[in-house]
Amino acid sequence: EWGNLSKLKSTYIDAFLREEYEGRIYPTYSLTTCKTARSASQNPNFQNIPVHSKEGKRVKQAIEAKEGNVLVGSDLQACEMRLFALYSQDVLLTEIFAKGLDIHGKVCKDIFPYVDCEINEVKSKFPFERNEVTKRVGFGSIYGISGRGLARNINASLITQLKDGKITREEFEALRYSDEQGQDA
Repeated sequence: EWGNLSKLKSTYIDAFLREEYEGRIYPTYSLTTCKTARSASQNPNFQNIPVHSKEGKRVKQAIEAKEGNVLVGSDLQACEMRLFALYSQDVLLTEIFAKGLDIHGKVCKDIFPYVDCEINEVKSKFPFERNEVTKRVGFGSIYGISGRGLARNINASLITQLKDGKITREEFEALRYSDEQGQDA
């Protein structure tokens, strides 16, 4: 828990205070700074504020539009995956989207046998598996990540232990955090 709170503080709260100008924060948006051509927000990063925790939601609530203006947010609902399905004409992807199903939920059910709910329920019932693992698998595959790169990115050995029921989600988070700290050192 301390690690999550510390990351929220250093990545968002401290950045907000550093970037404040006349009581407002003006992030920079770019399509050229991210290797994958996805849009990126910097100084500070507004796009990746975690909203799955109570504390993350509180950080996001601190963002408000100037009087007389409107703050617009959008969730593109796997826009890149939809475009990939359209241009590649991949039959399975096209069928998933045509049926209105969650692509990340589908991949999650394929990877984790214990995910025992409808595809569109995965997001709410198994958010960790869907958001932390299967989104990386999906986006990694369309952006050409190598098998080794993906294994490193999702920490495959820990994922296998989680999948096999040898460790809990909480143990996984603690081990992954510890492993990431070691790699940063």
